[in-house]
Amino acid sequence: MIRSLIKKLNGSPSLEPPQTLSAPLSRPVVSSQKSKLMFQSVNLSLTSNNSVHGEGLVYCFFESTLQFNANTGVQRVARQTARAMAGIGVKVVAITWDTEKQSIAPLLPKEIQHLSKWHGPVPEQWHPWVPPSEAPKNSWLMSNEMPSKLGPGVNDQLLEFAKLNELKTAATFFDAIPFLFPDLYPAGSAQLHYSYMEQLARWDLIFPISTQSAEDMFDILPEQICIEQDMTQKLKPISLPSEFTSARRNLDSPAHLNLRPFIVMLSTFEQRKNHASFLKAMIVAQRSLPFGFDLILVGHPLEASVVKLVNLYNEILPSMKVVHDASDNQISEWLDRADFTVFPSVDEGFGLPIVESLWHGKPVICDNQRAIREIAKDGGCLQVDVLNVEQLAEAIVTLATDLEVYRSKCKEIQNRTFNTWSDYASSIAFLMASHSQQMK
Repeated sequence: MIRSLIKKLNGSPSLEPPQTLSAPLSRPVVSSQKSKLMFQSVNLSLTSNNSVHGEGLVYCFFESTLQFNANTGVQRVARQTARAMAGIGVKVVAITWDTEKQSIAPLLPKEIQHLSKWHGPVPEQWHPWVPPSEAPKNSWLMSNEMPSKLGPGVNDQLLEFAKLNELKTAATFFDAIPFLFPDLYPAGSAQLHYSYMEQLARWDLIFPISTQSAEDMFDILPEQICIEQDMTQKLKPISLPSEFTSARRNLDSPAHLNLRPFIVMLSTFEQRKNHASFLKAMIVAQRSLPFGFDLILVGHPLEASVVKLVNLYNEILPSMKVVHDASDNQISEWLDRADFTVFPSVDEGFGLPIVESLWHGKPVICDNQRAIREIAKDGGCLQVDVLNVEQLAEAIVTLATDLEVYRSKCKEIQNRTFNTWSDYASSIAFLMASHSQQMK
């Protein structure tokens, strides 16, 4: 039935927006010969009880998060990592780069306040400013965000500054996506991202947010760089936590499915997130949902073409609501109300919206490959080829109408282990301490 509906969709201009505003998506091709079976995510349960907090200061660098008035995945990681590290007793100093002085500098009070938004670190958690020249031994400079500008600039300057001041360096690595999907980004983005990965290779420790991200970085960089920089030892993948401190974890088993399903999609509005396939699938699925559905799309409007595409679909899906600026409390409320969520992204470094849905006890329809599969395989997810509209539509109808399948996915969620931000921060502290001891 789904297949026949898709044929009807393809032959009916009234069931599809009049123009294609998003380029056709395809999957990245990366040779995994070098990294095959080489990287495993750090076991949080082993490090959380053995972390050494006897390190010096950790100068936590912020730039793009200070300039961005939203809380996408990168900003969430930057905020929560700093908050959790301070919470386990690490002496964290909030810093940025002073271009005029060519030095790190403490944040202004208004910048500290900005970081506290979206359940970020509260002002009193930060350690008072200490000039780097007075920092104790085993102090670190750490960056947990993406640079606002790639290429030569602050990232290189930070590294050189750290070396001059005998600070060890650590950075979070999110993904190689701009390099893997060059057609989805402005001309030159792939080369800039490659340069960024080359720069990161010179840091002391690199924390990819999934084993897939570690493998991608290792496979993309030339073998010579990997050997010279000892990348097998520097790359320490740590899967991001499943905890969302803005809401209580939902352990209640749903008694029934709503006759009119409430569906949520949390995602930045950009081509890689695959809104086009998802909305086509929703048009097909609604024919099999006799009571209709309520759909809400939540996310930062990064790409105007995707926003325009979604607005065109609004004419065909009148029950769809689009929200670009939502608070944590609003998102929590929608997820608590939702029957399930859909995250149709083609590729991620991790996939925070998946675990956010699971934290709220709600099953997720998502992709079946690479980093997304890495976190989805532990349960609660209905995995399909998200570029296949037929499979996506069938999954939506299944979760909306098959109570047995729905309850089985909810049971899988209840049986999952949810790592916390404290676990994550303890792993970072443990790896930093281990590195310092090895360097003695």
